[in-house]
Amino acid sequence: MTSCLESILANDYPKERMEILVLDGMSEDRTQEIVQEYARRDARVRLVDNPKKHIPVAMNIGIREAHGERILKMDAHSTYQPEYISRCVHYQDVYGAENVGGVWKMVPGADTAMVLGQTVRGGRRAGMLTSLGVASALVVHATLSSLGLSAILARSATAFTVVKLAGAAYLVSLGFRTLWSTRRRGAEAVAAEPSPKGPERGIAPYRRGVMSNLLNPKVAVFFYAFLPQFIDRGGAVLPQTFVLAAIFIAMGLTWLTILVVAASRAMSVLRKPAARRVMERVTGSVLVGFGVRLATAAR
Repeated sequence: MTSCLESILANDYPKERMEILVLDGMSEDRTQEIVQEYARRDARVRLVDNPKKHIPVAMNIGIREAHGERILKMDAHSTYQPEYISRCVHYQDVYGAENVGGVWKMVPGADTAMVLGQTVRGGRRAGMLTSLGVASALVVHATLSSLGLSAILARSATAFTVVKLAGAAYLVSLGFRTLWSTRRRGAEAVAAEPSPKGPERGIAPYRRGVMSNLLNPKVAVFFYAFLPQFIDRGGAVLPQTFVLAAIFIAMGLTWLTILVVAASRAMSVLRKPAARRVMERVTGSVLVGFGVRLATAAR
């Protein structure tokens, strides 16, 4: 929330023509405290409660409470470039569009690190199994979202924290295991090529992909907060949810597949044991870093 508000306040759009309404679904973390502090420092910021805790309701409340001639919906889990608002206004004026928006810049996260690490350790097969595990976990998230169960994580600070810490512990443990295995084997013990008899045989990489994604509560919250905006409430909700989720999963699986192919080809170049050990240590350290970041993240 802090990063989001800072980025909005830093926008170059005329300050006197902008108000910032934060629609909060009765958060149990520090969200309200943070927004109220900003409101005391800047009169443009205002906290508005959303007792029903649903995004469509929040949209209606925001429209009712807003005083400007334009309404710009912004996500609290994102940050925005300094010219984002002014560009949106400019393009709406130029093209006369009813609705305009910007481009998302997605930052690789724990799934990318997990797939990359498994590819380095076990080759293309391990990387693809991990990718399929991530995709399988996304199917579970989509199902829970369609059934409304993801709302528990979105609304309950306790549930969110429990899942978050479990996921963080899992990532940190995998990272430390990777670091320890490279230290224990030593440079001479790192095989030049992945072996089917090595530690990555069977479905272990698939299981790791499932667990790392399934124990990330931010993925569940994403499905709960993002997909409903594109669902026609007059139609069948479940099929629409799965179609949208399938598109998202297909995009993610495509990216992970490209990553696996590229990493496996790069490993054919980095045949030296020392080079592979460095790669494994880097991915292990990244997994630990993502685990710590997840553990300290707010809802």
